[in-house]
Amino acid sequence: MNKLTALERAYAMATPVVSAATPDTYARPTPCTAWDVRTLLNHLIRVIDQFPVVLAGGKADWAGAAFTDDPPQALRSAVATNLVAWRKPDALETPGRLPGTYWVDINLTDTVMHTWDLAQAIGYDLVVDEELAVFVLETCTDAAFLRDRGRAFAPAVPVDADAATIDRLAGLLGRQPLPGSVA
Repeated sequence: MNKLTALERAYAMATPVVSAATPDTYARPTPCTAWDVRTLLNHLIRVIDQFPVVLAGGKADWAGAAFTDDPPQALRSAVATNLVAWRKPDALETPGRLPGTYWVDINLTDTVMHTWDLAQAIGYDLVVDEELAVFVLETCTDAAFLRDRGRAFAPAVPVDADAATIDRLAGLLGRQPLPGSVA
């Protein structure tokens, strides 16, 4: 699988989960311990929205507001713009302080992991694209980007070797399922 196909599949996995989040779930805690569902939705959409800015050579506003009264529509819009930017010739070779390959790995990992986080928080039975989960786990296992910036992910937590791939990825990225949520 190539990185852009993986990104498309990550967005396909995220879309129904974002659509399942409703105002009555916005205050629930998430595996991202400092964030509730509303904050997680905002982050997920905002990050997807900002990668085209980075790829165009601009400075991303990762913390800016992206949340609307219609998160599924905001996600669809962000994804459409995001994929146009990634599909441009040489997007993965974008020059700058960090190459496009670094950014696509962050974009992909952020989307998959926060989709899992959101599903955990709202009790959504996540249908995991196993091939995608394996691809992202392998990317993360080999990637220095996970901790070289010191703040993107929490330290890894132990996970059974026979756990589902997505749960092993969650453990690698410092997550544990919330009590009573979908694992």
